[in-house]
Amino acid sequence: MNEALAIRIQAYLDGELSREASEQLLADLDSNVEGRELLAALQAENALLSSVSEKEYPLPVVHGYFWKGIAEGIARETGSQGLSHHRPAVEPWKRWLSWLLPAAGAACVALVGIQQGWINGASGKMSGDGDRSKLRRAPSFHEVDSRQQNAGFISFRSESEGVSVVWISND
Repeated sequence: MNEALAIRIQAYLDGELSREASEQLLADLDSNVEGRELLAALQAENALLSSVSEKEYPLPVVHGYFWKGIAEGIARETGSQGLSHHRPAVEPWKRWLSWLLPAAGAACVALVGIQQGWINGASGKMSGDGDRSKLRRAPSFHEVDSRQQNAGFISFRSESEGVSVVWISND
């Protein structure tokens, strides 16, 4: 006996076949002894199992249908047809934008604050209170040019450091 016939017999016993398919199966079983024996064995097994009283348990509800069942139960108790203030689900890109835009705005404000020196210690510019004495200026050097060529000395003055240096050569 092939597997397809066994599956058709099981479907017949479970009541899953149409009337035409059931009649065709019974006609096929008239010429198939092995198929008739399987049908008789499965019918006897079903009769034996149906005589045993077994408590039926409801199947667990899938999570998506769980809340729908609760809403239907509430609707039955209150007599309403459903929830009138139901919000549709938010698209994923809107959820990203809901936190990305404020974060980008805060980053822009922080960058402008650092660039302008509003945030203390963040840049080499003036601090937020306007006190320029705490800042270190870039060194500025002024070289003194001697009027004589090969005079034998070079001098420069650093205004920011408050120092003058003269280098005298021994030539």
